[in-house]
Amino acid sequence: MLGSILRPGDKVEIKKITNQERGDSEKYYLSQLLDIADDNRAKIAMPIEGGRIIPIDVGDRYHLFFYTQNGLYQSKCIVVDRFRNGTMYVAVIRFIADLEKFQRRQFFRLECVMEIEARIVVPAEIKLTKKLSENDFLNMEDKKKAEEILISMQQDWKMGIAIDISGGGLRFNLDKAFAKGDIIRLRFSIVVNGERFEVTTDARLVFSQEIFNRPGNYENRVEFVNMPMKEREVIIKYVFDEERKRRKRLSQTD
Repeated sequence: MLGSILRPGDKVEIKKITNQERGDSEKYYLSQLLDIADDNRAKIAMPIEGGRIIPIDVGDRYHLFFYTQNGLYQSKCIVVDRFRNGTMYVAVIRFIADLEKFQRRQFFRLECVMEIEARIVVPAEIKLTKKLSENDFLNMEDKKKAEEILISMQQDWKMGIAIDISGGGLRFNLDKAFAKGDIIRLRFSIVVNGERFEVTTDARLVFSQEIFNRPGNYENRVEFVNMPMKEREVIIKYVFDEERKRRKRLSQTD
């Protein structure tokens, strides 16, 4: 059963189950499936955050989210053993629930320092874009005028710095405040497997606050909206690959 869905190397997010009454904690950690022992047990790498190993104790219970070739799956497990294999810290888990297909909006966040460009998308721009896509004009002169107005609306880009990113959104600093619910258009580039991807996407502002001791600079948190699944998967792969590189660097200095 497990072997027909999971493969060694699959990325895993884990979330500790604190107790049966309160349920899962809110903290997600990134791990990787190392081996499948049988239909009941598997080995995963102990997660790393901020350059340090996050300890997994025997007897702890975790909610698992597996990123597979066939989509996202979830299950629950209990840790039955842990050991060190060379530079790798390993936890042996026993599944206590069946694997199930899962859809969710939360994703593991990768801390980063990445240049981005951002600008607000006003309702008039959305309306004009739709009108142009439908070619809803009486004559070419009106259409050309609309195109010129739209271009002028799309010039006010601000340079900022992303400080974390996930498949669901990102957090960035910028010398501009936004209002909750604003639609922000973002542009940034990421490299996955040596290939550069230019990402342009819309996001909805969730939170904006002036940064302490940095007047005029704001921390903004957004969630992606209407993002194509292929583009989201590229970002998720980027997040996992970057975390894997950090894990490798840490193991080499251990």
